[in-house]
Amino acid sequence: MSQLPLRVSSETAAVLHEAHHTITARFAYDRYGLYEYVRSVAERIARVDAFHVGLLHGTNRIRFVYGHEDPVSRAYPPNGQVAWVVRHKQTYRVSYDNGAALRAEGDAVDVVTVPLFRRDRTGGRRLFGMLSMYCSVPDAFDDDAVHAFEWLAGLVARVLARHQEDLEALRLLPGETPGLASSSTRDPVVEYLASRVASLRRTAEDVLVGGEMTLAAAHLQQVVTSCAEIQSELAEMSLRADDGPEQRFLALTPAEQRVALLVADGLNNQRLAQELGISANTVKTHLKNILRKYAMDRAQVAEDVQRHLVR
Repeated sequence: MSQLPLRVSSETAAVLHEAHHTITARFAYDRYGLYEYVRSVAERIARVDAFHVGLLHGTNRIRFVYGHEDPVSRAYPPNGQVAWVVRHKQTYRVSYDNGAALRAEGDAVDVVTVPLFRRDRTGGRRLFGMLSMYCSVPDAFDDDAVHAFEWLAGLVARVLARHQEDLEALRLLPGETPGLASSSTRDPVVEYLASRVASLRRTAEDVLVGGEMTLAAAHLQQVVTSCAEIQSELAEMSLRADDGPEQRFLALTPAEQRVALLVADGLNNQRLAQELGISANTVKTHLKNILRKYAMDRAQVAEDVQRHLVR
């Protein structure tokens, strides 16, 4: 079924046409650059005082990969706008609940938070993040702006999905591929590095406040920008590593999942057969399929399943 044309003004449509060309040509793999550019496009459509990109992490957490000083994973309040979008799977606007969800999270006057979706293995839509545009004046975002933001969010989601698909394709190649987050990446390590980078960034920003734009200040500004880029990259590296165990486990058949859970408990093949009431040959077949799908040895599979269970 064909989709209806986007209901925006001709001026907004022109901005979006330009954005589509620029994003697809320049920002296929530059994630921080993508977020910076999308913010600039949003600011051409309406007044935007703050712009955040958040990616969901686990069942009740979100990591802001753009727009926050510290892109650490944090639990979102059950009555805030993130939870609202997670529940309703649609754009949040202040008029929908008289601003109740917005007041639960901050002091902005107007906000639009647009969900980011990608296709799951069954062909359905999976919510994986959101874009938020904030303004300190009321009624800043009319229907024209909201429709444009939703279109931009769809474009961002497709760019991110293509990047993820490319990463998955690279993982099929033997050997290490530069630039990919290792399955051994640990969230605390990334959190620690992100906090150190955030500290460096704040130091540079403090020096810049009220200072003249000398050569030293120009170098410090580059430090601030570089820190912001590194923070975004670290946050997304952690998210890819966090998402891996769940995706690998869900790729197993139900029978293979039962075997994998017992492997994670440390059971040998004989105990596996006894616990599941199946033959030793069937156990071996399931294990062979599991190891092939994970591309890991038995000990690594056990560790990976444990990581899935504690999320």
